[in-house]
This record gives sequence, structure tokens and C-alpha cells, in this order.
Amino acid sequence: MNNRESVNEFCDRFDSIIRDFENCITKTPLTEEEIRSAFFQAVSIKFKEIRSANIIGLQATKSEMSLDDIKTLILQLESDRRKSDGQPSDDRQKIAAKQAIITDKCYRCNKVGHRAAFCPLKEYNLWYCFYCQAVAPHKGDNCPNKDNPKDGYRKPRRN
Repeated sequence: MNNRESVNEFCDRFDSIIRDFENCITKTPLTEEEIRSAFFQAVSIKFKEIRSANIIGLQATKSEMSLDDIKTLILQLESDRRKSDGQPSDDRQKIAAKQAIITDKCYRCNKVGHRAAFCPLKEYNLWYCFYCQAVAPHKGDNCPNKDNPKDGYRKPRRN
């Protein structure tokens, strides 16, 4: 994927290359896994977050991200990057700190910038567990480590 190429342009170019390959002299059709793997390798260089998302999905659902899942995620990442372009890096950090104060916090992944209803972990049925201090396939209420939390986290007592 070229640095100046948009995700949509790359997807169109990739699909064209696959069609050309399948229509060449050998007419060998590629499997869905071969296409997904080639696409994953091509975009994971520019979008390193894809590897983490794929690992999380693999742990949670025992299956890798589909081609459509990868395309959706890189479109979201491209959009996020475009929003932050044009600002010097120090200014970006200051703006991000201010936005963290005024924006919504997701109670599903414990990150700022979206609400739980729009959380990317929702698709994989994952939650951030405050007891485990990690993304897990359970909520804190159902945590197997509830009695032995990491980092000394204790659920607040109610009077």
C-alpha cells in the first residue's frame, strides 16, 4: 500500500489484481483465506493496529478477522489519522488531552473517544476487565480473578 494511496483506492487496486490473476492463463482461483492473507500482509505494514486486532479476535472467537472486517477497520483507522493530520505532534498531544476530558469514555474498553455502543470490542464480545487489567471475554462482574485482582484493584464498597 502506497503512502499517498487511500484505503478505497488500495482496495480497488487489490481487487483488480486478484481478478487479473484469476483470469490469467492458468485461471487458478484463489481461496478466500489466500486473498485475506495477502490483503492482511499488504495493509499490516501501514496499519500496525491490524495485527493487535486480529490477535484479540483470534483469542476471543478462535477465528481470524475476515477480509471485510479488515477493510472496515483500516477505513476507520484512515479516518482517525486524517482527523489528526495537519497538527504538529506536540499540539496533537495537547488536543488529545483536552478532548479526553470533554469526550465520552467507553466503559467496554476503558478508552476515550467513543461510547460502549460503538466500541470495536463489541463485535468480538470482549470487555476491559478492571480486575484482570486486560481485555477479556468477560465483564468485571463475572471475572474469575475477582477475589485476587491485579494491581490491587478492589471494587468500591457501598454503604
